[in-house]
Amino acid sequence: PEFISILLKRGYSVSVETGGNRDIKNLPKEVVKVVDIKTPKSGEEKKNLYANLDFIDEKDEVKFVVVDEADVDWAITKVREQRLSERCHVSVSPTDLKLHPVIAKKILHSGLKIRQQTQFHKIIWPEKERGF
Repeated sequence: PEFISILLKRGYSVSVETGGNRDIKNLPKEVVKVVDIKTPKSGEEKKNLYANLDFIDEKDEVKFVVVDEADVDWAITKVREQRLSERCHVSVSPTDLKLHPVIAKKILHSGLKIRQQTQFHKIIWPEKERGF
């Protein structure tokens, strides 16, 4: 937080992305926060620090990376329960590119403001688990 404060004082825009298991309450309000919420199929759902949602606003983003159709339904339920699409940007991204049509259909059917994203590293480097 101290380093971020220095950058902000120098006029920089700062964005911090977290896996959702790191406490963001001490980040300055001006920081754009991108917070992952881990879905059940990720195997990391229990690590979610839902208290982070108390520290987000309209400039911030909550991100769900979904593994299957059940994860998509779970994410949409969380968006509704927490009223996330009214409070911040929300995005859903699949681990499997074949899920894109399912996600699009479910987002449109939900009527919620949710962005659909692509994990481009899976297209650019399909043989790699992560990056290059």
